[in-house]
Amino acid sequence: MSRMTKIEFERRKAGITQSELAAKLGVSTGCVSFWENSRTTPTADKVQKMAQILSVPMENLVGYCE
Repeated sequence: MSRMTKIEFERRKAGITQSELAAKLGVSTGCVSFWENSRTTPTADKVQKMAQILSVPMENLVGYCE
């Protein structure tokens, strides 16, 4: 079983799609997918904006779900 990133977990919990999150962040859907698959890492400003969009602390978006 693959581990889910906290970004994916919080996005799903918020009930929004990768496309919706991407549009709100001003990035491509592929970019969000890469973050969720740990291919790339979002910049601190994107993590901060994601935290605001998803209404969670920034710490909730770093790492993997246990």
